[in-house]
Amino acid sequence: MPPGTSKREERLSNRQNLNVNVEDLQSFKKIYAPSDGLITARNTDIGALIDSGSSGGAAHELFHIAAVNRLRVYVNVRQVIRRI
Repeated sequence: MPPGTSKREERLSNRQNLNVNVEDLQSFKKIYAPSDGLITARNTDIGALIDSGSSGGAAHELFHIAAVNRLRVYVNVRQVIRRI
């Protein structure tokens, strides 16, 4: 404990540090997808511990996401001319 600090100030500092750590951990509860879509399959259980993937183990797919946006496709179709 640095000189001139009371136990109350130390406890307050520890509590503030704990609040920051809890807020950091709470931010990991949500997963954000890179695009909009509909979840069609979930390959994990609620509450399961998911690692970051940096451990070097096998990759584990968590979700299947289907894009449900309208897709517009333009195709050039060759016309065949016939004489009857």
